[in-house]
Amino acid sequence: MVINRNIYTMKTNLLLLLTLISIEFTWAQSVTLSPDKDNTLYESASGDISNGAGDYLFFGQTNQGDLRRALISFDVASALQPGDSVTNVILRFEVSKVPNNTSRTTNIHTVSTDWGEGSSNAGGEEGTGTAASTGDATWTMAFFGGTNPIPWANAGGDFNPTASGSVDVTGTGPYSASSAQMIADVQDWLNNPSNNNGWILIGVEGTNASAKRIDSRENSSNSLSLQIDFLRPVALNSKSDLNKTVSVFPNPVSSSFEIKSNAEIKNVEVLDLNGKRKKVLNPITKLFDISDLDRGIYLIKMQIGDNSITQKLIKN
Repeated sequence: MVINRNIYTMKTNLLLLLTLISIEFTWAQSVTLSPDKDNTLYESASGDISNGAGDYLFFGQTNQGDLRRALISFDVASALQPGDSVTNVILRFEVSKVPNNTSRTTNIHTVSTDWGEGSSNAGGEEGTGTAASTGDATWTMAFFGGTNPIPWANAGGDFNPTASGSVDVTGTGPYSASSAQMIADVQDWLNNPSNNNGWILIGVEGTNASAKRIDSRENSSNSLSLQIDFLRPVALNSKSDLNKTVSVFPNPVSSSFEIKSNAEIKNVEVLDLNGKRKKVLNPITKLFDISDLDRGIYLIKMQIGDNSITQKLIKN
């Protein structure tokens, strides 16, 4: 029976080791993007008003009862790599003018049709827009003018009627929005770049003087941005400097393990394979004791210097 138990243990350890080898490490990273294009849709039956190169974007309803909607697009596929896993996104913008300090909910929807940003620039307060130039998005046109103008299927833009996120906007100042669906949107844009037509910001419509003005990508404030936090797979046999400088041993481990790193170890957590925290370890300790955990495969999440690194660990 002892021999059989030892054989069983050896087979189990081998299976766990093979499982570990087949799984990739992940490296937590973050990137902040500026829009690659933005524009305002100014309600107009003629569909010839825009502000592609202006300093501001608008959403909501003006004092005169005209609607405004803001289009924003970020080139996610050029900033991330295939296989990256998006864990969080934060859309940030600066409100620079409001008709009053009444709180208004702004909804964020994915756009279903590609659209353009031309060279039109309203100047001044920009609230009424200006004559659209070739390639601009307008209330009725996704791409205005030129030899191949493309209309929206629906005046005011084509978008998913279900909002991906929302944010309450009151007075001037910085705002941010984040949601699980916005994370899913960005992940989809990475996996399927052809689906990426950006978001449209829609304020309260049906109430005069609900419009809000935010700074556009052309504005010198540089306040309009999208922060993307993501995990990047790092193969076990990678030659990257990151894997050369960090190692967890022994692995598999029976009770305690060490972390070798050229940079300061700031934080160590043990997670299960679903990402649920099982234990927080003291980074000052030389030996990290996990003897109280059940056998299995865990994730060791480490804050090493300025980087967050996650590796797999087998517990015998």
